[in-house]
Amino acid sequence: MKEAVINKTPIDREKLSQELEDMLRPFGLCYRYSGYPGFIDAILLAVENPQRLSCVSKEIYAPVAAKYGLNPINVERNIRTIRDVIMKNDGALFLEQISGCRRWHNCVPYPGELLEVISSYLRHRL
Repeated sequence: MKEAVINKTPIDREKLSQELEDMLRPFGLCYRYSGYPGFIDAILLAVENPQRLSCVSKEIYAPVAAKYGLNPINVERNIRTIRDVIMKNDGALFLEQISGCRRWHNCVPYPGELLEVISSYLRHRL
C-alpha cells in the first residue's frame, strides 16, 4: 500500500480513493467514464501536495497523462467532462457545500478549480 505524507500525516491512498469514489457516485460518475481513473489520480496528487495546483498542467495533468498513455490535453478534457456531469446533477449545491462558497450557482469551475475544491475538502477531512 503506497502512502503519501501531508503535514507529516500519512495518507492511505486506497482509503482516500474510496472516499472520493463514494463522494462522486451520487452524480452517476463511475469507471464507465474513460477519464474517471485519471480524475481520481489527479485529485489524489493534489491532496498529497497542494502546491501542484499552482502548475496544474505540469504537476498534475502530465503525470496522469503519462500513467494512462494520454496527452495532458486529453486529461484536462476528461476532467471537463466529469465537471460537466457533476454540474448537470446539482453540482453547484455540492460544490457550495464542500467549499463554503456560493459562486458555483453562477459559474462553472475550470478543471483546476474543480481539482482544488475537491482536494481541499478531502485534505481537511484527514
